[in-house]
Parts: sequence; C-alpha cells; structure tokens
Amino acid sequence: MILLVTHWTGGDVLPFIKMGVRLRKEGHCVVLFTHCKYEEIAKQRGLAFEALDTMEEFEEMNRDLWMLTDPIHDKESVLKFNHKYHGKERLLREYKKIVPYCKKEEVFILARHRSSIAGLLVAEKLRIPYASVVLAPNYLDHMILHEELFGKEMIEEINSARDILGLYKIKSWKDWLYSPKVFLGVWPSWFAKKEPTWPNTLIPIGFMQGEKTDGNAYERFDVEVKRMLERNKQIVLITGGSSRMIAAEFYAVAAKACEIAGCQAILVTHYDEQVPLPLPDGMIYVKNIDMPYLMKYVSIIIHHGGMGTLSEALEAGVPQIILPHITDGPDNAHRLSALGLAKVFPLLRWDAYKIAEALQSDLITQLKHNSTEYAERMKRDQVSNWITLIENSAINKEYITSDLAEQNKERKKEEVKSISSKTNLTAQQKLYLIKQKYGY
Repeated sequence: MILLVTHWTGGDVLPFIKMGVRLRKEGHCVVLFTHCKYEEIAKQRGLAFEALDTMEEFEEMNRDLWMLTDPIHDKESVLKFNHKYHGKERLLREYKKIVPYCKKEEVFILARHRSSIAGLLVAEKLRIPYASVVLAPNYLDHMILHEELFGKEMIEEINSARDILGLYKIKSWKDWLYSPKVFLGVWPSWFAKKEPTWPNTLIPIGFMQGEKTDGNAYERFDVEVKRMLERNKQIVLITGGSSRMIAAEFYAVAAKACEIAGCQAILVTHYDEQVPLPLPDGMIYVKNIDMPYLMKYVSIIIHHGGMGTLSEALEAGVPQIILPHITDGPDNAHRLSALGLAKVFPLLRWDAYKIAEALQSDLITQLKHNSTEYAERMKRDQVSNWITLIENSAINKEYITSDLAEQNKERKKEEVKSISSKTNLTAQQKLYLIKQKYGY
C-alpha cells in the first residue's frame, strides 16, 4: 500500500493525484491524504481518499495563503500560518488519520516536502519507508534562508508534537526535513541542475504528466468556449492557477494586453473577485475547464509560473508568457526563459502595452518552435523508474538517515532504562508503561 500526503492548492495536490494514478496502474493500492476539496477528483481517478480537513477549514486556509507570500519581510504571518495549519494540533490530528493505514506489510509513504510532515512523523515513529516529494527546485533553494528566518520556531512546533509521540527532539528543522533517504524532484534533469545545497539523494523524475483526456472532453466545454474555439485560430489562455494568492492586477493586466493586441482570450479562475470587469470584447471567463485538453486549441498561454501549468503547456507545445511574482513562480519562469521556452515579465514590468507587443511579436513563433521540440523531448524522456525505486524501497526499513534513527534508538534505551529503574512501580506497571510508549 502506498500512502500519498500533500497540502495546499491544486498545484500541490494534482501532481500527487497523477502520481497515484500511475502507481495504481502498476497494481498498487493507493490512498491519498489531503484536503477534502479534492475528494471527488481523486475518487474519479480510482484512488482511495482520506480527508485531512473540512470544507470550512480548507476555505479558511485558502484565504490565508497570502500569509506565505513574503517570508523575508513578514515572518510573523508565516509563523502564524504554520502554527494554525501545520502546528502541533494539526500534526497530531493528521498523524492519527494516517496511522490506521499502516497496519499492513510493505506500506510506503510519499509526502510533500515541508508542508506534509505528519507523514514523516508517522514514518519515523512506525519505521515505515518514506520518500519526500519536492514539487519545484525553488523549495530546496530557499531552505537555508528559511532555516535562518524561522527554523527555531519551526523546531519548537515540531518538537512539541514529537514529544507527545515519544520521538527524539530535533535540533535543526532543515536537517530533519533532509533526513529521508529518498527525495523525488518532480521535474526533468534538464529543467534544473542539482545544486550542492540540495539533498544528495534527490532524483529528478520528470514532470508528472497526466492520463490522456478522453474523447468527450470537448463536449464538456461550455457552449461559449466551443463557439470561440470553432471560429478562432488564435486564442490566448489566461490563468493564474488555483489559489487566491495571485496579485489582483494579474488578470487585469493580462486581459488588457489581449485587448490591445486584438487577441481573443479565455480567462480561467475559480474566483469571481479576480475577474476584471467589464471583460473586453472577444474574451470569456470560465471557472473550471479541462486545462490540458484546452491547451490543444490555444495559441499562447499567459500564466503565473506554476509548475503544473508550465509543464502542461510544455507538453502541449504552447508558447508561454509568464507574469510571476509569488512562491516558486519567479524561479520557474527564469528557468524556462533561459531555455528559450517563455517570455517573462517580472512584477515591476507588468505593463499591458509591453505584454501586447510580445503577443504580436515574432518571438511567439520562436517560442512555439522551441516548445514543440521540448514537447517531443518530454514524450521521449518520461521517467518511470521512480516507481521501481519506490517498490524496492518499500522493503528497505532504513527509510531515514542513520543519525536520527540512532538518536531515537538511544532515547528509547535511556527511557526504558529510566522506567525500569523506578522503585515506586511494580514490574507489571513498568512493563505497561514501556508497551504504551514503545510497543514492546
């Protein structure tokens, strides 16, 4: 059985669903632990599902994601978010949800790096093989800085949970997060070269490509979308991803650029408040749509730089204009630009007229050529050996770096010795305490 644990937005959850589908095709039983919002799509893909929250809790978290946008200048907001959604109480609650699924032999846990540490706690406590899944290179690049900014506070929060679970207190947040023996980077090796500060055991497994969309996907498009696709060859897709974190002016600038350039466009966002009103002529707004399938019909995509969106655009061979400003977006955009696969406009250069010029320039033709080449490369480079790696690791109980494992062993010996030496307890009481704490 393989347990997948992840948190936050579609960009953090959908890769795990794709991963689960791949694993299920290989005959594995897969359970996804994440926000209740994704239950329907997970079950539609054939995955077992365990919700880590209620819809009210998810909506509250989604509204609070802005608190993570500026960790350097607003450290307090990051810490408040972490305490509220990844603090001791949430960690222990999630821990209790995962543990019952760990009774069978050959359980393996795959969890999102940094946010889904309840999975790591379960693996450490129950000695279960574990791999950390890193969704973008940026999340590793910032580890040293984030350790300096709020590592101490993170340690205190984690240790409060570890103490209740009978685990050794950690001294370094970064070192603990880097303690698993297996790291999977969800990008191809050509997208990001391995840096000296990254875990030595990191394996790039390629972008997590989804199942091919069924032939009825077009029929499920809104009538307005079908009409636009049928009468226009040059259509721009505008999307800022699935979270509320995107800057308010993102959609306004992108829509204005399309209007100036005379481009028809489809604007996709889940949130009505992000839609610039009135919409220019020749532009329609939809809340939900099959994005990978829609990309077969569009000529250009303007987006925020999320890994899921950029990888789907690459797979479809669609030229990309990226307006990045949060989380991993700027780093992802820089990497694509260096490869000749995107035109990038940083936040300070969000000018509708400049973006309109790019939409009308010969650069789009070059981006299309390069993107088509990389789409073919992605087909050739699909990596499947990560599944074999997981299958082999599932029978390897040395799932975590030896130093932490040895520390836990030593702590157990010391505490068992301490309990055994108590003179005010009977032998039966001592045995009961040891069994309660350590299971032996």
